Amino acid sequence: MNFGASGTLMVQIRRGAPVDLFISAADEQVQQLIQSGLADAASRQVLAGNSLVLITGAKTNAAISWSSLTEPSVHKVAIGDPQNVPAGMYAMQTLRALGMATPLKDKLVYGQNVRQVLVYVQRHEVDAGIVYHSDAVAAGKTVRIVAVVPETSHDPIEYSAVVLHNSAQRCAAEAFLDYLTSSPAQDVLMSYGFSPPPAVAMINPAVPPVENTGTVWPALRLSLAIASTATVLAVLVGVFLAYVISRRQFSGRSAIESLICLPLVLPPTVVGYLLIVALGADSWVGRLLHYSVVFRIEGAILAAATVALPLVYIPSRSAFSSVDRELEDVARLMGANALQTFWHLSLPMARRGIAGGLVLGFARALGEFGATMMVFGMQPQRLTLPISIYADFQSLTLRHAVPAVALLIGVSAGIMLIYNLVIREHPIRRM
Repeated sequence: MNFGASGTLMVQIRRGAPVDLFISAADEQVQQLIQSGLADAASRQVLAGNSLVLITGAKTNAAISWSSLTEPSVHKVAIGDPQNVPAGMYAMQTLRALGMATPLKDKLVYGQNVRQVLVYVQRHEVDAGIVYHSDAVAAGKTVRIVAVVPETSHDPIEYSAVVLHNSAQRCAAEAFLDYLTSSPAQDVLMSYGFSPPPAVAMINPAVPPVENTGTVWPALRLSLAIASTATVLAVLVGVFLAYVISRRQFSGRSAIESLICLPLVLPPTVVGYLLIVALGADSWVGRLLHYSVVFRIEGAILAAATVALPLVYIPSRSAFSSVDRELEDVARLMGANALQTFWHLSLPMARRGIAGGLVLGFARALGEFGATMMVFGMQPQRLTLPISIYADFQSLTLRHAVPAVALLIGVSAGIMLIYNLVIREHPIRRM
């Protein structure tokens, strides 16, 4: 079994993934595979149906309804990515049918699958979300269903399945598909909140699918703003820690240094997870301050600064360690206090290493994706360059990602060129 958003799974199949049977919550992806010659049209069957519901967190005190979504008290509403997730496509059709797509455009947060939307609601990172009825049933008492989405506002939801032409186990795939349409399997599906296959055939959406057609400049400006602020934060913290640790001997110094450098080897998704757990709405900090860094610019800055910190700290630590301690002792003998010695002697002599760390930290912050994706999420009106590229890849609109890819390559190459030519090959002379 390989679970994921329908669009993601379709991309994997198109790129040669060894798949025997494909099941999608929207017939669009199945039809695309059939039209491209990858799936057997004769094997297509509809397994089940579903419905959409508007949900909120179980502990949410505010009265959430369709009409309240546009009110200022509601800050974020989560749906699946309309370009990639069928539940998001149906939800966007509903919002457009109800005339709410435009008023909510700055409040929407896209999940990479419907379960991610469910998690956003469960952790109270958003005020409301639109998910399948089956997902709300699976969530149990962690969410509340506040409204049922009118079925007339979107295409009938049907789960289609099809056998792939290149299946290495075609007989087994067909047998499994036959089982899924049998009465025992249908009873299981119904018990989990699914409904019988819709009697109404799928219709073409009243509006075309959402597409990321914006220019790269807003994404570039946002990425540069986040990376610049994150680099300043990483430099302030990293240089201070580098100086203190290079000048002090104390118990636990190695453990602290390992903790500072940990984001260098941790997967970015783990960094994002830890930030959400520590500073999300459901954390003790979030409950105490009624605040969450999730989906906020400051969350993206914190994620980028965390992964950039080791790249600032390591060269700064080496630079301070190479400063002659006797010169600092002489400065103190001549009456300079600790701050004056640091500012006028140690810092200038270590500036080459600090400058190198600054450049590397900025490059890392600019290209950060994993932790930022988890903390900042996919907000259609606020996409960083890496997230914009990912969104285009997921929706198969690869040509739209070309400017962003070229821009990131150019900027990153320029940064590394500056690092190698100016900082490494032309070191700053010591005073």
